[in-house]
Amino acid sequence: MAGKTEKLKKNADTESVTATSDGNKTAQKETKPKQKKPNAFAKFFKRIGKFFKECSLELKKIVWATPSSTLKNTVMVTVAIVVFTAAVFGLDWLFRDVLLKYLGKVPLLIENLFWG
Repeated sequence: MAGKTEKLKKNADTESVTATSDGNKTAQKETKPKQKKPNAFAKFFKRIGKFFKECSLELKKIVWATPSSTLKNTVMVTVAIVVFTAAVFGLDWLFRDVLLKYLGKVPLLIENLFWG
């Protein structure tokens, strides 16, 4: 191995050390160009821009309801509300009549609260 050199890495980022068969060591600096670090202000606005770009991409993925299906669902909900309102009103009236029949007269507190 006389005359051959082998490199030993001392620090992967900045320096390398070359060792010869004589045992002499020479240090060589490897310099990387320093990249300018963006300031916080620019970084902040880049992140905001990225956020809005991703929002617009997500909005494109949404499957929007058609006007006819929206109208159909609105009618169904309105009918359901009317049916449940009628059912509650009917049960309320039924229980009132049952109470009046079996108790003779609804106690004053209940009468003032509900039919006052």
